[in-house]
Amino acid sequence: MTAEERTKAIADFSRLTGLSKSFIQNNDLRVTLERYNSELMHDQHRTLSRSDARVDGFTPSAGGGRGGGGGGGRGFGGGAPPVDFNLTAISGPFAASYETYLRHELNFTGAKEAIFYLSSGGIGTFTATGNEDSSLAGAFARNPKLHLFVGINYFDLGLPFYAAEYSLAHLDVSPEVRAHNITVSHQEAGAMAYVDSKSLTKLEHDLSGFLAQATATK
Repeated sequence: MTAEERTKAIADFSRLTGLSKSFIQNNDLRVTLERYNSELMHDQHRTLSRSDARVDGFTPSAGGGRGGGGGGGRGFGGGAPPVDFNLTAISGPFAASYETYLRHELNFTGAKEAIFYLSSGGIGTFTATGNEDSSLAGAFARNPKLHLFVGINYFDLGLPFYAAEYSLAHLDVSPEVRAHNITVSHQEAGAMAYVDSKSLTKLEHDLSGFLAQATATK
């Protein structure tokens, strides 16, 4: 970039994220989620929840102070992993309700470890090394009748905003598939839209409409 382009990029970055220009410049315009979260409200000693950025909480200073040379370079310091205040608040009641549902409505008789396995998604670490865009494009090429529903939550910091839209916009599929087979639903929610009553209603409505359209006889 030219000096003028870099200055504009820093100014736009600052305007869109709320971070200071000096912090962005000291991080060479490469701000990780952890650095962003530790810096955004550092003067209040508060950080955002990764699963829902609408929820924040008090975070003690890391031992040894903040690193990065000071002067806007905060965010490099060590310390304990950040607390997800949203998950902390809902995990207990959610887990208890889930176990009650399994035991008393589904008559699940597995051990406690089995419930933990189910509540954690029933999977281990995701280790795929392929190109997901190419895989999805290939799936549509093999089956043009395939339908895709994409639910996007605005406040989930674990999934960069607009990344899914960007990927879909660059997906190598036919114009017909793009126009009729891909449905995107946006939710004003964190990682789990179904724990937000307003978002749950919208998600249910959008999913019902998607299923009706995808299974309609043509």
